Amino acid sequence: HSLRMPSRWTSETEWEPPFSMVIDTDDDLFNIMPTNRDPFMRMGTRVNGQDLEPGAVISVENDEGKTVELWRDGTQGWDVARNLELMRQYRTNLGLAALVTCSTPRSEQSVLREVPNANAFVMPNCFNFEEYPEVELADKGKKVRLLWQGSNTHLEDVAPYRRSIEKILKANPHVELVMWGEPYHWPEWPKEQLKLLGWNDYREFKLRLSMMNHDINLCFLQDYAFGNARSAIKWGESSAIWKPAATLASRVGAFTDECIDGETALLFSSNEEFETKLQGLIDDATLRKTLASNAKD
Repeated sequence: HSLRMPSRWTSETEWEPPFSMVIDTDDDLFNIMPTNRDPFMRMGTRVNGQDLEPGAVISVENDEGKTVELWRDGTQGWDVARNLELMRQYRTNLGLAALVTCSTPRSEQSVLREVPNANAFVMPNCFNFEEYPEVELADKGKKVRLLWQGSNTHLEDVAPYRRSIEKILKANPHVELVMWGEPYHWPEWPKEQLKLLGWNDYREFKLRLSMMNHDINLCFLQDYAFGNARSAIKWGESSAIWKPAATLASRVGAFTDECIDGETALLFSSNEEFETKLQGLIDDATLRKTLASNAKD
């Protein structure tokens, strides 16, 4: 009811205008992946677009082909009935808000799918180049550095490419992989070619990214409802730094909307295409520089 609060006198001399609420969203919160543990525990009500009922059990198949239970209603803090009520309230809030800002058209579509009367508006990611400083970077010689950066919401995006990454690293001893943020890694990845970095305060992020000195920026995304609503900000960030990096990204969602395959990035749809294009980038420094420069332009 506070969203409808009218203008009013707060004292004999002060007048308060009507209350307005703006909601900003960068994700399809109605389709959070079960592997995204904390958010799913609090808001998970669907799996791959299918609504869940109280009493639901969610299981997956592990690498050994065994069925592993991820969630059971009423355990680990996951309460389907509670989450359904919370998301019902979120829909109400989206409908009452004066404005709902979204980072991509696909994010806007996810809002309007649930709340057709929402006053949604796309405000794309913007980059202030002055915030990405010029940094003197060391000469790595023949070493080629790959970077993946992100939070612990990307397990289902990265895991399908673990074997491909293993093959690339073992075939190219001069390649180094930096996993920054959530340090996903698997035993078969050569430890001597792997660097795991924890996350840092966002106020340090742009400087730290500018100093990462990476040649190739890896962006993994799966073709799920949640993934399709995400933005291509990882491509933008590694293109905005003073020494931009070439991006290799999944042909999914905003990457297909914003990147030009072969001109401002390379896109892939399978493990085979990922391996072929990544090897091409490793071997061809001119291609890396051309893609990175085009992306920055």
